[in-house]
Amino acid sequence: MGFDNLKRPLFNERRTLINYPAVVMQIDQDAQAVIFDDDPKRYMARIGTISPEDRQIRVTRSVSTIVQFRVLDYGMEWCDLQLTIPLNSDDSVQICDGNMALAIHRLNASSLLNGKKLGYKARPARVSKIAEIELSKMKDVDFRRRVSCRMGEVLTFEIVHSSVESDCYVEWWQDPDKSTTAVYVVQHSTA
Repeated sequence: MGFDNLKRPLFNERRTLINYPAVVMQIDQDAQAVIFDDDPKRYMARIGTISPEDRQIRVTRSVSTIVQFRVLDYGMEWCDLQLTIPLNSDDSVQICDGNMALAIHRLNASSLLNGKKLGYKARPARVSKIAEIELSKMKDVDFRRRVSCRMGEVLTFEIVHSSVESDCYVEWWQDPDKSTTAVYVVQHSTA
């Protein structure tokens, strides 16, 4: 497009942009034909259908969560995938009493997934495992990992239960306006 050729203002400080997932969906390994509701909190009002922005993240032995982000803004192409779970200070987080491990996988999906068709059988293939995170009720999680990104690119990840002998679970509802517990991408300025 020629954005590199435009004269741009100089900034003394780096800029950041917090990018919440455009798609959040669960899939179930034990119920492979099941397609979860992609907007479970929507409701009808006098003005039409209202679709709140809060989305559920849930990971159990069989259920995993797929999240997708669209990389926004030219020149904001250093991306950190972040997972923040302040277990001791956020009552919205439900976690079992034991310990568990979460794995985060990068998935092979370059366009936004259709939540009306996404089930375990139709999930994108895993490309690579980018993290293993230990969870317990006693310890906050503040995970970040640099991932490559370009303007307009879609980043797709799956958060899965990876403990071999644990039936633990974790779930929460994240709202971009007020959640402290969230999975998101922080985009940093590159110029």
